[in-house]
Amino acid sequence: MGAWVRFVGVMAIGATVGGCGGTDSTTLDKWVGSVRHLRVTGFMMGEKLDINLATPDANDMTKLWCEREYQVPNDANSMPNYAGGHNSEIRIKGQVVVNGQARLLDFGLKRHNWQAQTAGTAVPVIPRDDANSPCGLAGCTNDSMWLSWTWRNPADNSVTYKSAAQSGSVTLGEYVGTPDTTGLLIPAGTGNVGGFAKGQWSATDSISASFDANCLKNVIDNSY
Repeated sequence: MGAWVRFVGVMAIGATVGGCGGTDSTTLDKWVGSVRHLRVTGFMMGEKLDINLATPDANDMTKLWCEREYQVPNDANSMPNYAGGHNSEIRIKGQVVVNGQARLLDFGLKRHNWQAQTAGTAVPVIPRDDANSPCGLAGCTNDSMWLSWTWRNPADNSVTYKSAAQSGSVTLGEYVGTPDTTGLLIPAGTGNVGGFAKGQWSATDSISASFDANCLKNVIDNSY
């Protein structure tokens, strides 16, 4: 494996959120570029969202970051077989304030090998069904994915809300990074991921999101 890259763009803005309930009135319709950012519009749990996290805060990995998840099977000697492994999830995490309340947003691009995709690839979102995951230890179909929205308490990382989209799509803007000697894992604290996501959770809850975040950590999870 080599380095994953591509795409350019522009962006600059500030940080919070506000809201009441209502129907989706989003206008965000594409990835806004490779400058670090998190831009979300739409509704979730009846709250109107207008998240706008931009530089310099978006360059601070305590305020906005990505986490890469991998699956790595063991070989016949019970040693990690990195050549048989794959990326299986990306999480975009950001510290935001919604209606005066500090929250940690955990936005999951789940059950998909993003590291194998090229910039511009659009992937359909399907309803989450744990019995029929599009990605498992044996490999990923890479023809679909799950999209997850989670609110966490930033004080203790506990989940206050979590739900999977019923439909939507994610378009990869860029996946940047060079694997280490394993040929698979991009070292923690290096690389970044950007893209555009659009998801429908219910008749009234839907969001559009553009993001590009530095990747802070890696996780290996072979449990599914």
